[in-house]
Amino acid sequence: MGELVYTSVFKNNALIIFDALADDEMQTGTRLESDVNDFSNSLNRFNYCTRHRIRSHNQLVAAFMALELECRSGVTKPVLHFECHGDTEKGLLIAASNEYVPWLELAERIAFINAATGNNTGVVLAACYGFEISKLVRFEEPCPFHFVLGPENEVEAGYLRDSMIAFYRTVIA
Repeated sequence: MGELVYTSVFKNNALIIFDALADDEMQTGTRLESDVNDFSNSLNRFNYCTRHRIRSHNQLVAAFMALELECRSGVTKPVLHFECHGDTEKGLLIAASNEYVPWLELAERIAFINAATGNNTGVVLAACYGFEISKLVRFEEPCPFHFVLGPENEVEAGYLRDSMIAFYRTVIA
């Protein structure tokens, strides 16, 4: 049997952080935004990172719709980064409203953005059990994202904070 070779090209010009953590928690999204913008600015990649403070399900939906329009116009090819708590069954938690966004709904909303970018949407779930979303990918259907990164289990916020900046420095450079 011959060797299978897979080549992937991912074009990216923006990091969009959806920050749905509670105000009294470690503000890893704020820190990530600051660190990424400092690094991207040093490379003359200005306005690379934008953080949306998400306080309700409706606000998240509105942010997705606005981003989809940007992507359809050809302006944005994003990595979507989620700073949230996650649950294997319920999905992502929006702490301020105590609402969950089910994994299936999240995948469907991301799929619209991915279609608008021509399969140039990456997803990073800095949330416990974030890899659950990958279980929704079906071979017979278009993939909702170009790539997805997320933990399979519970993780500490400090660990995610420390590993994310190194990852994004590589993506930006």
